[in-house]
Amino acid sequence: MKRPRKAGSRVTVGGPLREAAVSLRVFGDDLRPADLSKRLGCRPTLTCGKGERLPGRRVTARSGMWILESRTRRTLDLGKQIDALLDRVTSDPRVWRKLTARFSVDLYCGLFPSREAQEVWFSPALLTRLAARQLSIGFDLYAPTVQVLSALTTLGKRQPRLIP
Repeated sequence: MKRPRKAGSRVTVGGPLREAAVSLRVFGDDLRPADLSKRLGCRPTLTCGKGERLPGRRVTARSGMWILESRTRRTLDLGKQIDALLDRVTSDPRVWRKLTARFSVDLYCGLFPSREAQEVWFSPALLTRLAARQLSIGFDLYAPTVQVLSALTTLGKRQPRLIP
């Protein structure tokens, strides 16, 4: 068994995530993308009004949506990706209060670990930024498949332990 290593003032085990994807998402039936872009001070990566066809798909949106994806490398620390994403939009608490009262607003994080024990840490400063904007944060974990674990073993990594 590997010994935990010290990183700053905390003990870590397993190391950081291999990859993560972050998006700021806003959903609402009466969402007007142009108005929302003006309020947030940023153009979205993806937008669609209620009843419109989703870009590149044959499905129509049941609700309006405004999505801003992170532009940073997906291999960058998750906290740094979130900071970079928040830096692109307004920090005005009045704007965020109005948006979160009227629409469903969250940060979505897709997490892609390369083994079974990896970790995510957020600084108090980042948590304060999220709270000031009244943002909830959600995580979707995409566990490594047997094929990925097998490939890592072939590349000389430690033997994976499969959990049924």
